[in-house]
Amino acid sequence: MIKPLYVLLVEDNTDDAALIVMELERAKYAVTCERVETADALKAALRHTLWDVVLCDFTLPEFSGRAALNIVKESDPNLPFIYVSATIGEESAVEAMQAGAHDYVMKGNLARLVPAVERELREVQIRKHKQHTERLLGLRTTALEAAANAIVIADRNGRIEWVNQALLDLTGYRAGEVIGQATRLLKSGCHDAAFYDELWQTILAGKVWRGEMINRRKDGSHYPEEQTITPVLDAGGEITHFIAVKQDISERKRAEEELKFRNTILATEQEVGIDGILVVDEGGKVVSCNQRLVQMWGLPPTLVQAQAAAAVLQFGTDQVADARGFQKRIKYLHQHRTESSREEVGLLDGRTFDCYTAPIIAPDQRYYGRVWNFRDVTAAKQAEQTMRESEHKYRHLFESLSDAAFLVDIVSRRTIDTNKQAEVLLSRPRREIVGMKFGASEQLAGVGKIFDEFAASEGPGRLGGYDAEISNTNATFTPVHADLTRILLHAKPMVLVLLRDVTERKLLEDQFRQAQKMEAIGLLAGGVAHDFNNMLAVIRGNTELVLMDAPQLGETATDYLKQVIAASERAANLTRQLLVFGRKQAVRLRPLNLNDAVVNITKMIHRLIGEDINLQCNYSRSPSFVQADVGMLEQVLLNLVINARDAMPGGGQLLLTTESMELGAEARRFHPEARPGQFIALSVTDTGMGISPEHVAHIFEPFYTTKEVGKGTGLGLATVYSIVKQHQGWIEVATHLGSGSTFRIFLPALPAPTEASELKVTLPFRHVGHERILLVEDDHAVRQSTRRILESAGYQVAEAASGHDALGIWQNRKANFDLVLTDAVLPDGMTGSELVERLRAHAPTLKVVFMSGYSSEIATHDTEFCRQSASLFLQKPFFSNTLLEGIRRCLDQDSQPAAREYAHRES
Repeated sequence: MIKPLYVLLVEDNTDDAALIVMELERAKYAVTCERVETADALKAALRHTLWDVVLCDFTLPEFSGRAALNIVKESDPNLPFIYVSATIGEESAVEAMQAGAHDYVMKGNLARLVPAVERELREVQIRKHKQHTERLLGLRTTALEAAANAIVIADRNGRIEWVNQALLDLTGYRAGEVIGQATRLLKSGCHDAAFYDELWQTILAGKVWRGEMINRRKDGSHYPEEQTITPVLDAGGEITHFIAVKQDISERKRAEEELKFRNTILATEQEVGIDGILVVDEGGKVVSCNQRLVQMWGLPPTLVQAQAAAAVLQFGTDQVADARGFQKRIKYLHQHRTESSREEVGLLDGRTFDCYTAPIIAPDQRYYGRVWNFRDVTAAKQAEQTMRESEHKYRHLFESLSDAAFLVDIVSRRTIDTNKQAEVLLSRPRREIVGMKFGASEQLAGVGKIFDEFAASEGPGRLGGYDAEISNTNATFTPVHADLTRILLHAKPMVLVLLRDVTERKLLEDQFRQAQKMEAIGLLAGGVAHDFNNMLAVIRGNTELVLMDAPQLGETATDYLKQVIAASERAANLTRQLLVFGRKQAVRLRPLNLNDAVVNITKMIHRLIGEDINLQCNYSRSPSFVQADVGMLEQVLLNLVINARDAMPGGGQLLLTTESMELGAEARRFHPEARPGQFIALSVTDTGMGISPEHVAHIFEPFYTTKEVGKGTGLGLATVYSIVKQHQGWIEVATHLGSGSTFRIFLPALPAPTEASELKVTLPFRHVGHERILLVEDDHAVRQSTRRILESAGYQVAEAASGHDALGIWQNRKANFDLVLTDAVLPDGMTGSELVERLRAHAPTLKVVFMSGYSSEIATHDTEFCRQSASLFLQKPFFSNTLLEGIRRCLDQDSQPAAREYAHRES
């Protein structure tokens, strides 16, 4: 099994270092090694990494191996340090071991290296375990010594072996006066022999004894204590010792006596009040109960005399209408002793009691019991009920409104009432809203103007459908829909103002308009690209026809025409980018050196970022090949660069980095889409404003943007995310406000191909033929150019400008054609695939070649038909050589079960 090993190598000879690492890897170690040669480098390495072992040469040019040992020991005394040297002598080795080195290995005998390392790794674990055990033991001893309770450890016969300081403080003895003495040293004489017999019978039976007793101090004074005695058993289950934990309860006993005295005073006070009062102690016993309580609840005298608080409360609970709820409340208060409670309790006979209960807590926070106070509020409740019923319907309706509601006095302009939705809308509590002059605050200034005009008018009693804005504390505005209505409440003229937050509606409207705009732009871009591809096809086709007579043109004219073809190829790349934007271009993956792609686009990046941003590029030392669409990757990089530029309005640093890295299984901990393997990472780092945490989670969502209105579409990073996903990769973001951002894209790495493909302009190769071809193309110039190319190779060509024209020619010629070359999108509502289906109904073996300015996945309406038929697809614009080669291959081969695409194979 491969074992990880972190090795810090102090060695100036790189060959020796390589041999050492090789020896360790031979022993199945996954070595992570850092080589240092100076003292400063050694100190830095010890600070930034936890090493498993330090291997050090004894003789170094910059400093000595002895100095290196001192540095390591000062940093971590437990870190294994082994000399690996060719010059160390026996005497020096002994001195090194005495100085703290753990071992030494001669470079001529590296077979000892692995056993020495493994032995020291084991020794480190043993030393650490021993130190941990010693620290734990010391900690426990310190804890026992520092415990607030007195602790005594005695043997089986009751002879004291150890006490802590709290016991000495409690009894007044010195340690020497109690160690070795019997525990009866502390007996007070206040308990009889039966008490101690029961105690010893319990603990000798292996059980824990708990109880209170009176013990004696050194000065002869007595004190009460609460004690727990626990037997200690050995491995065989025999009792060896007893541990007694003691707590002085003198203060508690005095408090109990004081409580009794206070209860006497309280009982006297209770009898002169009008409320029923019940006082219970912490043990559930009735301490006092006044006569008023007996009369209110009708308590039987025998029940009062029994002094059982539970029975008294149960008697009262039986008279309560909500008995279960009352019992639940009592249980809760029993579990939460320090809490107070006030509630109204309805009785079965129609009466209502105001019930208040509070804990009895001394100044030292000790709990002594609880007092219950009952007052008959039946008459007051009946008076309140009438008023409550008159306002219930209004309040229910008011609070249930989904809009923010404000009830405003039309005379004073003061807000009389408001609902919860208003608190949410204004982000202010109701107490701040009620009483303020409506519209006087900056928040409601816009609505206040509407209110003033409405209040001053003599018009109808309702004004609805008015749009306004509410200002927020962060200098932004919330759009609202206002509705005002005059009402009478308690004979006073009021205005009910309803405000509805329409932010979401406005946002949806904006997003819908944005989506429509982007869809229109996409359609425009796709249409322009399609038409431009047709023009490029004409330019390229006619140029290549001229080049067929290259010997007669002369060298200069031939070079000019080759430049025309190269320019048309670059223009075709631009149209492909437009098709990507218009979502009418499929991904065209090919092996790509990411370093070259970044180099090729840096000139454009310089123009984008301006002179106030310093661009730096760090490339991977080795070629970084990925399977990618170069146009889409350029779009990703440009989008990220534009975002970085906008984040640095005052200038800054922009760093582009490519690096090759291998990720392990732990990568998923840092990003959910990460996975193990070899990847190429492309990073874009800026020194700009950074992104706030609340925005980071949404930056890849469509239409989400932190830029000002009109400054961003919210699609840039969404497009980046989509393209990276299509390339089987993922993107990570690291950002801090004020410290810039880093976007890192991970793409699966490819092995470097044997030869990198380059753009080459080649002269057409004549693929001679004689077959009959039906050419279907709606663009006249493209059709004429394509016909000339085919006829120059010897083919017989018939032209059709639409699908219906092609059907007419097919019937007139009696299906006398060997192949159909058709545009995938035709102008008369018939697609290329539909035309081919109708022709193959008469000639099932008819050969077909499709062509289009769109991709094969977009242009054809029935892609499954193309996959299952013997058809080729040519991407416009294409080289003449590509057209003729595709036509020739389609004519020469048997039917295939899947469509093939021959487009720009030269590029």
